[in-house]
Amino acid sequence: MFHIISVIIALVLYYESPNDYSYSYCFLLHNLFLLYVVYLQIRDKGKEVIGYNTLFTISYYFTNFVYPIFIYPIDPEFSLFKFDFNHDVITKATALALVAYTCYGLGYSRVKNLYTSKFKLTQNASIFPSKVSNNWRKLIVVAFIIFYLFGGFDMFEHTYQVSVSKAGLIPRLMNIILFPLTIFSTIFILYDKSYVRQNKWYFVFGIVSLALMTTGTRTLPLMLMSVVFYIFCNTRKISRVSIFVILLMGVFLMSFVGQVRSSGILDAREFNIFEQSSVGYIEKMADLIINNRNLYVFYDYVQEHGINYGLTMLSTILSPIPFLQSVFVRITGIPDVLLNSATFSTFLTLGSRPSLGLGTNLVGDVYLSFGLLGVVVLFYFLGYFVNNIRQKAYAGSLYSTIAYFVMIADCIYSCRSAYLGNLRILVWGLFICWIVLKIYPKNYFNKNEYSNNNCEQSGNNS
Repeated sequence: MFHIISVIIALVLYYESPNDYSYSYCFLLHNLFLLYVVYLQIRDKGKEVIGYNTLFTISYYFTNFVYPIFIYPIDPEFSLFKFDFNHDVITKATALALVAYTCYGLGYSRVKNLYTSKFKLTQNASIFPSKVSNNWRKLIVVAFIIFYLFGGFDMFEHTYQVSVSKAGLIPRLMNIILFPLTIFSTIFILYDKSYVRQNKWYFVFGIVSLALMTTGTRTLPLMLMSVVFYIFCNTRKISRVSIFVILLMGVFLMSFVGQVRSSGILDAREFNIFEQSSVGYIEKMADLIINNRNLYVFYDYVQEHGINYGLTMLSTILSPIPFLQSVFVRITGIPDVLLNSATFSTFLTLGSRPSLGLGTNLVGDVYLSFGLLGVVVLFYFLGYFVNNIRQKAYAGSLYSTIAYFVMIADCIYSCRSAYLGNLRILVWGLFICWIVLKIYPKNYFNKNEYSNNNCEQSGNNS
């Protein structure tokens, strides 16, 4: 009942919100969001040390609530906010973000918490024999070496430069398959009781992430390390203080990589967006904060032109099938810039020849396509889907475990990306899982072996 009342209150506040910037109203929305978060965290009985809900909420907070409260009064033109947008929609858009999160919480709470123990799967026998784990680890290493030799790393470096040629066919194809393959490989840490083999996987994933970060990309290393970090925290004894320290170190590391990367974007300097700001250490979270601007841009666009009924979601919907988007553009003649909210946001601000991308916003992406009703329905579904697959993962479903890992991989950057931004990795991850289970069907556990009681018994016998 509390969640339903929260949604109703959020909707009332949205409709009653002023049509110009109001610090006091945004402050009220900010505080209500924090109160709701505390309640949702307390009521979540999954007993994860850290999980999707926690990481997603932190990201959501910085992406939607920090700028109007802590930055706008001090430096309204902070970073990408230097680009023009309608400041009068800030309060309305912030209220919309509160509506979206309460709907997410409502959907999340609809799933019964049947399995309340932590993951203790590492104390059970391995699903896959040690030979399979070792061979798969070698496959990942070889795949990344091939990816590097065929120009995959150059492809990432060129992503942050202008006037460069597109990547070749081989690295583009490998990029489609390689990262779902890598996310799937994290199950070998979770399902292996050998600490030696687990540590080998940790080492491989660490080296891969560091190598990728040398190209300037942070999204993919962060996705991989988010899953690895989740598994480590929920299968080994680690204090919350240590978790906080690791998260803080991660923030500074990603910020450093971003600063190194930005120094190479020569054309972006003319906009002077990478200068030191007066907002202090909160600037380290700028990667999330700056995407709040896209919410304002999309909200203002819908008020002027209406919703586009999913047009800007087509790119992510078509993404699981390689090159299907290109075929669709050739057949329909619709410019590809209109098929993705990130490219559309950049087009609205910088035109058809941008020197950098402005990204998107999770709430704004949904609102641009389907308006307020879409926000209510799709965020409810997001909360329900996440908690549902989490509970099934606890119960032992390998498919649900892969799906949950994909959601965790994207949970930090999902608030600054499209609603279906991880669809390709999810589809390919589950497809790889299906292939593996066809090869090793006899090694798959019956889900009853993962019940709460058996997990507890296994922990006591270890």
